[in-house]
Amino acid sequence: MLITDAGDGYVYVEFPASELVGRQKSGEFITYSDKNGIKTLRRLLYVNEVEGFVKRRCPALLEAVTRDKTLQKIKSALAEKTTT
Repeated sequence: MLITDAGDGYVYVEFPASELVGRQKSGEFITYSDKNGIKTLRRLLYVNEVEGFVKRRCPALLEAVTRDKTLQKIKSALAEKTTT
């Protein structure tokens, strides 16, 4: 699982396709394949949607997401921005 800051409160969530629960819908993910044919899925989400998305679509990675430092940093920056 990789979370990358996309700016303005959005993040890219990248994870192995093997962790996806349910069918992949057309246009839902950006799909990458490495030289060994292993697929990686990437999705742009607003930071507050990430945990709900992961819980539904790749629940095995939920614990890793809740502890991700990038996600926590962006969440706290947004919280500070809304309180000022």
